[in-house]
Amino acid sequence: MQAEFDERGFGWWALESRETGEFIGRAGLDEVGGDMPFAGVDIGWRLMRSAWGHGYATEAALAALAFGFEALGLPEVVASTTVHNLRS
Repeated sequence: MQAEFDERGFGWWALESRETGEFIGRAGLDEVGGDMPFAGVDIGWRLMRSAWGHGYATEAALAALAFGFEALGLPEVVASTTVHNLRS
C-alpha cells in the first residue's frame, strides 16, 4: 500500500483511535477496480466492528474527500458498496 501511495500520491491511511492509539481500520482513496463498469478514484473505508458507530468513517471520509479535492485537485471522487451494506 505504501508503494501505491508513493507512486500515485494517494491510497489508504491507517486509522487509529485518538484516545488509545489502537489501530481501528483504514480509509482513503483508491483507483476503481477494473471489474467495475466505471472508472475513477473511489473513496472507501474498512473499520473493525468495535469501531462502528463512533463517527470514525465519517471523519475519515471527510478527510479523504478534502485531500482528494484540495491537495490532489481531483475533479470527482466516486463511492460504491454492495447492495446489502445498508450502513454505507
